[in-house]
Amino acid sequence: MSNKFITPANSKGLGCLYSHHDRNVVILPGSEETSLQIYDSKTKIEIVEYNLSEKPKVFAANIHGDIFAFAGETGKEIHVHKLPDGTEYKSYARGATAIEVTSIVFDKYCFRMAVASKGSTVHVYSLPKELGLNGKSQEEVKN
Repeated sequence: MSNKFITPANSKGLGCLYSHHDRNVVILPGSEETSLQIYDSKTKIEIVEYNLSEKPKVFAANIHGDIFAFAGETGKEIHVHKLPDGTEYKSYARGATAIEVTSIVFDKYCFRMAVASKGSTVHVYSLPKELGLNGKSQEEVKN
């Protein structure tokens, strides 16, 4: 099975593909500047577009494809959203100075999120337990 994804002008080639067991999640820029389109093969949802609070400059999802994060033009906040409904879960302050965020990654259990910027800094955020692997704590996963 193949899908055709249509994006607006995307000169930076923004896009994510996450494949985990029987699930594939594709995240691409949406038709509006402040939106993302997401296809989730597990839920059989066709491409859904989510309107965001600002234009995404960089975005990423966790390996399980159940949350995604993005940073806007200023890079002052990192917004974490739940899938499949796209509701904002939490925002994290990156700093008071505007700077371009270059990368967002989650650890494999979704206990932490790292955010790199052109300011030669990396911020590491602890994520709430309920976002972790099936709601388990770090101690439960280690055992």
